[in-house]
Amino acid sequence: MHRIAVSLVLVVPFIGQPLHAQTPPETKGPVAFLNLLDSQHEDVSNILPLPDGAYRIADGISTPEILQKTDPEYPAEAQQIGLEGSALIAAVVEENGALSHIQVIRPLGFGLDEKAVEAVTKWKFKPGAYREYPIATFTSFAVDFRIPHNPSRWHLLGVRFKSDNSVSPAALKTTPIPHGAGITNESLDEGQLVVAAGRLAIVTLSFRVDKNGVPANFTVENATEPLWGKEAIGVVRAWRFLPAMESGKPVSAEGEIDLAWGPRDLPRPAQSVKSIGASSVTASILGSSPPVVSRVEPLYSFEALARNIQGGAQISMTVDEDGVPHNLKAESSPGYGLDEKAIEAVSQWRFRPIVSGGKAVAVPAAVWVSFKLPESFGNVVKPKPRPYKPVLILP
Repeated sequence: MHRIAVSLVLVVPFIGQPLHAQTPPETKGPVAFLNLLDSQHEDVSNILPLPDGAYRIADGISTPEILQKTDPEYPAEAQQIGLEGSALIAAVVEENGALSHIQVIRPLGFGLDEKAVEAVTKWKFKPGAYREYPIATFTSFAVDFRIPHNPSRWHLLGVRFKSDNSVSPAALKTTPIPHGAGITNESLDEGQLVVAAGRLAIVTLSFRVDKNGVPANFTVENATEPLWGKEAIGVVRAWRFLPAMESGKPVSAEGEIDLAWGPRDLPRPAQSVKSIGASSVTASILGSSPPVVSRVEPLYSFEALARNIQGGAQISMTVDEDGVPHNLKAESSPGYGLDEKAIEAVSQWRFRPIVSGGKAVAVPAAVWVSFKLPESFGNVVKPKPRPYKPVLILP
């Protein structure tokens, strides 16, 4: 026997159309979807390696812009079950605006991912740049699939079925979704609160599809409020599935479904291109420096230490084709030898060269080096007064 898990997301802020998006088991569909609507892409900087020849959007490197978009084709299979959502795509925008290294970071399934990739290859981009030099940049963006004029507030966000090599997974067959609010009178007050807050109500259900394709054994894995789990079960209970097959015979199977309840027209995430894994360095980059590959911490000067001087130095330079800084100059500094110490440290830094037109170029750059005394040093934190207590009293 195989067990199926179903996730339901309830969206109350708007009355509207069913949202369906298939999400992989390793990501909670409803939560991931909400993050996407908030334009907060998942942090994948530690997961996705930077493709060769590309730069992350940081350290003075501008974000590429979408100049022209082509709407993706909506596969009939996804429309039939009412699956909606936003596929998250990562890609390199080359110097000429073309895309390469395209990969789907958050898939939807049911043919939507392939259509998303097919669509973005037709988009027109203005490439990212370092000053006037166009360069290849690693970015991510959402490709939306929305069913217009949806009569329901319920939205199917994702579908997942578990199977092994010997079992073909179950599949959605019919997904009747109630028109209008589609909830019981017990939940109307809570629904009004969700609408007023402008947010989605979320439910995650686990369930099992039996050999006849009927869902049963529901478990509420997650819900914004307990009542939404009950409402979600009421919706999915009417659905029917194609059962999983093993050796040509139907068997029960586990699955998950993500639903949302709320607006008839599902809101769309911001369409600006987002950086994937923008890097940062300890020293502040002034919006005009190539990425730092290695750095050396500056030493304090004796004069500044003696006077408890803190502050920062702005260092301008030229970074050559090998990423080595030259012609370093302190544009601003608190003095007392800190400018010399900043230059001494930055001269040992190494940068990733800017590549434009297929070759590395020398570029001007600037960084900010901060000097801060440790809290226990000098007058930064004054020691607590200690009362004098004699150790020995002589007669």
